[in-house]
Amino acid sequence: MAGYKESFKSTLIDRSGQMMLAQAFLCHYLKRSWRWTGAKSDKEDMIHRMLIKWFGDDDSSVQSPFSVHQLVKSGISLGKKPGDWYGPSSFKTSS
Repeated sequence: MAGYKESFKSTLIDRSGQMMLAQAFLCHYLKRSWRWTGAKSDKEDMIHRMLIKWFGDDDSSVQSPFSVHQLVKSGISLGKKPGDWYGPSSFKTSS
């Protein structure tokens, strides 16, 4: 059961970091007041789809550079183990 808890904790930490980074990209590209209410313009729709693809649960670093898989791989290269705390500075470095 301990392994399950560690895996769950790791996923929560990684997802929290992902959400913060995704929100930063969303505010940068589509502005802070932007909300999804269906396709608005071709440009906004393209940017929104691009951001979703960047964070998709895909092992491909080309299609999804900010997927949980890629974040864990980057963390391992920095000496982090899955389940370790990724503070804002270490998350930024691993991205």
